[in-house]
Amino acid sequence: MVLLGIALGFFGAFYNAVLVQSVIRFKQFSRRFQYSSTVIVFLLAGLVGLTFPLILGSGHHIIDVMGQHQTLQWLFMVFILKFLFSMVSFGSGAPGGIFFPLLVLGGLLGGCFASLSTQWFNVPPDLFFNFVILAMAGYFSAIVRAPITGIVLLTEMTGSLSHLLSLTIVSILAYVVADLLKSPPIYESLLEINLDGTNVKPREQDTDSYRKLIIETVVHYGSRIDGLKIKNLELPPGALVISIRRGGKDHTPNGESLIMAEDCLVVLTNIRDEFTLRRHLEHMTQSH
Repeated sequence: MVLLGIALGFFGAFYNAVLVQSVIRFKQFSRRFQYSSTVIVFLLAGLVGLTFPLILGSGHHIIDVMGQHQTLQWLFMVFILKFLFSMVSFGSGAPGGIFFPLLVLGGLLGGCFASLSTQWFNVPPDLFFNFVILAMAGYFSAIVRAPITGIVLLTEMTGSLSHLLSLTIVSILAYVVADLLKSPPIYESLLEINLDGTNVKPREQDTDSYRKLIIETVVHYGSRIDGLKIKNLELPPGALVISIRRGGKDHTPNGESLIMAEDCLVVLTNIRDEFTLRRHLEHMTQSH
């Protein structure tokens, strides 16, 4: 578990660095050739759909086939292809998200680690999916920097507390390694790219201006923002809607995304603006 946690920390930091650069490069490219990024990704998705459709979509179907005695080479190849396609598709700004794909990528890394452990250290093959589950939580923690969220998420997904201790060890190790590598949390990086428009600002000291937190709020029927587009949502400076949870699924919004009653808005903000934002969201989401 120690080796797995350390490896996931490195892979998580690498994921963040590549994704940030992908977003920046696509933004620069789109300024010169409008709509070209979306067209390129659309054509690429069509080509992938014809040749290797397994890596399209969120990736839950990949987990379904991982237990069918797949080889280490197959697992690593799928990880590389899914990783590259995720970087291109999200970087282009096309509607989608990184939440479930990063869990699937973590699961693939866990599958690779399990295969290596089985071949080199005689670990029982029955533990294959244990490593997959641990790697999902660890990879999530290294990328998002929310180990408790990752632990609770995977505990809910498995419906069992038997992995709780091992999930905690792997998640904390991955978190610490990514932090030592000075890799900022991915949502902070994406927020600063959106605010700055050109590049990611260097991390400052831990002041209230740079510490971030996530606030969730439910949209009530008849509220002021029921039926409103994201671009028309008046939020305090520095606040960003990073996800809309609808029907149990997370959707990455853009300016044209429509807010509907029963949606759960996930908003990232500076810690110093927490009180102001909570009062503002309460005012906007309550029925009137």
